[in-house]
Amino acid sequence: MPELVLLFLLGSGAAYGKTEDFQFQGFLSQTIAYAPDNPFFTEDTGISYDNRELGLNASWIASDKLRLAGQVLSRQAGSLDDGDPRLDFLLLDYNAFVNETWNTGIRLGRVKSHYGLYNSTRDIPHGRPGVFVPRSVYFESLRSAILSLDGANAYASFSGSRADIHVNAFGGSSHFQNDAIEYQLFQSSAPGKFKDIDGAGLHVVVEPHSLPDLLLAYTYVEFATEYEDAPTFNAAERIEAIVALVQDPGLFAQYVTSMEMEASINLFSAQYTPGDWILSAEYLVIDIQFKDTTILDFPMPQDVFRDQNTTLSYYVQAEWQAVEKLSLYTRYEALYNDKDDKDGSNYAELAGGNPATQFNRALTLGGRWYFTPDFSATAEYSRNNGAAFLNGQSDTSYADLKEDWDLFFLQLSYHF
Repeated sequence: MPELVLLFLLGSGAAYGKTEDFQFQGFLSQTIAYAPDNPFFTEDTGISYDNRELGLNASWIASDKLRLAGQVLSRQAGSLDDGDPRLDFLLLDYNAFVNETWNTGIRLGRVKSHYGLYNSTRDIPHGRPGVFVPRSVYFESLRSAILSLDGANAYASFSGSRADIHVNAFGGSSHFQNDAIEYQLFQSSAPGKFKDIDGAGLHVVVEPHSLPDLLLAYTYVEFATEYEDAPTFNAAERIEAIVALVQDPGLFAQYVTSMEMEASINLFSAQYTPGDWILSAEYLVIDIQFKDTTILDFPMPQDVFRDQNTTLSYYVQAEWQAVEKLSLYTRYEALYNDKDDKDGSNYAELAGGNPATQFNRALTLGGRWYFTPDFSATAEYSRNNGAAFLNGQSDTSYADLKEDWDLFFLQLSYHF
């Protein structure tokens, strides 16, 4: 498989440099999920073992200014990921200028997207606060599109008298791993498909010297994608489709003939780490605009699909290193697909969908026990109101999802 060959070639660089300049690491995890009310990564409720990860990453410092790094990941996550190995990132990092105050450079290739507090470490079990990163801000169904992009990342760090400032500017294209974006938007598969995302962003981190345990960050991302390979309809097929839509407006995704989607993301992040505590919070606003949306080659009716929408979400989280081998955490989070329709009632009335799929509020409690520094077990419980966290799954009956549901996890992780 080509992904593993790339990592092998990366690893072979150790033969041409000092041993300490080469690092090769990996991790694996297996998660047991119990979802008694709504299906999670499965078609049915109950116990699921269908979530596991195996990752291999390597980096080679070729010179004082040049570094090569990459990671291959195999991830099984129900209908969202099928377990096939894929290249998470593979980048060439050129560190152009370094002194006591400045550090600047550029990364080229498939680079990590700098998004929020956890995107750069979300794929490493010990690098995230729990079994998953907060799903209100880091959408599991769109993980592959958020994680990395094919393009460039220019970075600069400045150490001043009042604060350390880190800036990352990035741009390129990212990829949908499957048809999760269609299920995210329509709750069904569509005959056509969405093109790869073209996007660009800016990530700024400020660490004030007056509060050395505080980190403040802001992320801005804008992206666009377009629906292509849409079906065509003759006159008789249009009449048949109109009759079907009158009976069930939820079928409109089957008759979409064009759509462009543009979005701007504003993410505000804060983290405070006094002593044995890590206190984190993030607030996300996504403004989405749909252009040239047609159904059966006619403009999409506004009472079925709005051309503008604002998604709002946030979480607050506390982690505590209780003893040397045990950490405990709790998190409250909320997601509203439409900030003007927080209970989903307008969506249910106009589109005929399940209102519970348009919002999600969750309280999570969990703990992680380290048997060794590399081997851990994480147990987690979430009480959910609303089912928006389940959007994107292709094997789900969205009409049958319950508004109130529980979710239990046990995850075993090993790093090597």
